[in-house]
Amino acid sequence: MLTLALRQDLIQRLRKALEARPFVNAMWLEGADALGKVDAYSDLDLWLDVSAGQEEGTFQVVGTVLQAFGSLDVAQERSHPDPLVQQRFYRSSGLPPFLFVDVCVQTQGRDVVFGPADAFLPLFDRAGVLRREASTLLNLGAEVRAILNQRWRHLLVEKELQREHLLEALAYYHREVLEPLVHLLRLRYCPGKPGYGLKHISTDLPADDLRRLEALYALTKPKELREGVRQVNRWLDQLTQEWP
Repeated sequence: MLTLALRQDLIQRLRKALEARPFVNAMWLEGADALGKVDAYSDLDLWLDVSAGQEEGTFQVVGTVLQAFGSLDVAQERSHPDPLVQQRFYRSSGLPPFLFVDVCVQTQGRDVVFGPADAFLPLFDRAGVLRREASTLLNLGAEVRAILNQRWRHLLVEKELQREHLLEALAYYHREVLEPLVHLLRLRYCPGKPGYGLKHISTDLPADDLRRLEALYALTKPKELREGVRQVNRWLDQLTQEWP
């Protein structure tokens, strides 16, 4: 409870400090806060939209707020794939170690459109930055057929096992057998989250299917991989028959 109370205190301090800066157009949270899945191990995924030229000043505001809890023991920059986004990680020695802040500062003008299943928690938006696109109907039948048409590639696992190349076999088992299965399960249970892979998988799948998938990912030995391929094929058949 103490960690959650500190988290809310941190969020409120950040919001107050950032909303007071007119160059910060919008502030929102993603990750656990947006999903309603916060626990004692959750970090803070903070996003900010700022006027051009104010990116460094915005990071300084975040750092100053964190220093009020204790000295910074993490202040690290990370390259972001979008050139309009700068990302840094901060952690205060006065806060629980898992409560670090992942800050993404985007320059005003970057289009922000969230998909129907994308989770975000707006804290303020005075420039109309945050938008959600209308839900679109996916062509699930074509997606399912595309996955099933690639089942022949399971033989790549056996090829490497025959060569006694265990690491290569394991890589193919994950890429050609398990990843398509995960894609199909996502289409079955959460079609609005394409491309998420294993991200959030523990909360996106029914408990029984999650345990079943975990057991398949735990297989590593040659005999286990062969059995894993057989189990996945049976599961794919089952999913195809039960598809709504």
